[in-house]
Amino acid sequence: MKWFSALAVVTGLLLCDIAPAQDGGSAAEITRLKAEQQTMRAELNRTRAELDNLRKLVADLTERVSQDAAPGVAPQDQTQALTQINQKLDRILRDLNTLKNSGARKAATKRPSATDFVGKQAPKFSLTTTAGVPVSNEEFAPYPVTVLNFVAPNCGYCARQIPKVNEVRAQYEPAGVRFVNISETMRKKYTTEEAVNVYTQMGSQIEIAIDKDNAVAKLFNATGYPTLCVINDKGKVEHVTIGAKDNIDEILIGQLDALLSEP
Repeated sequence: MKWFSALAVVTGLLLCDIAPAQDGGSAAEITRLKAEQQTMRAELNRTRAELDNLRKLVADLTERVSQDAAPGVAPQDQTQALTQINQKLDRILRDLNTLKNSGARKAATKRPSATDFVGKQAPKFSLTTTAGVPVSNEEFAPYPVTVLNFVAPNCGYCARQIPKVNEVRAQYEPAGVRFVNISETMRKKYTTEEAVNVYTQMGSQIEIAIDKDNAVAKLFNATGYPTLCVINDKGKVEHVTIGAKDNIDEILIGQLDALLSEP
């Protein structure tokens, strides 16, 4: 029956939950998605309550019809009531389909990601490290590979990732690979000195460039931290790894070995 199909749709939607955020994902984005889900759940709960009421009414009328018209209830009244119920169910099902289609369209809309740049030229940018050394597209050429690591001082995922990247740095810096931590603002603003102290406490000896207002991160679509970009000497983004992967050192070593072995 229609009410059964509608309840199945409602149940399925209510059981859906926001997919776990990528490691180091944007807190603001997660909050926005949760707010959208709460609004949808409230609407679906209202629809479910209405469907439950209709189900009870249908069950009651079905029982009366099976008793060959209960006393005091004319057959035409039963028919009219059932017609009204069917009309309401049709409307509810249309609303549910609208919600379902809206959710599908949102899911199909691909959000910008740093991975969009893989195989493409890095966006134009210019920064300076805390030691006064430039970091820009023009600075890719002198190095066989440049590793840009978008991180934040108060990012717990970054604290897990940075020490492993630093170990890889010690191994590959002698081969000419450049490593730069691009420091972002995440909720709390740090002075340059504070940020440098935090990264040093993490055991990092990687160059640091402060990205004021997260301007460069936005160019790279790096909305979650850490986001690690591996760029060749021609300025092409070869790899992007988002999140504090447990085996980030192995991943990065494999990427660097492949690039350094190219003729």
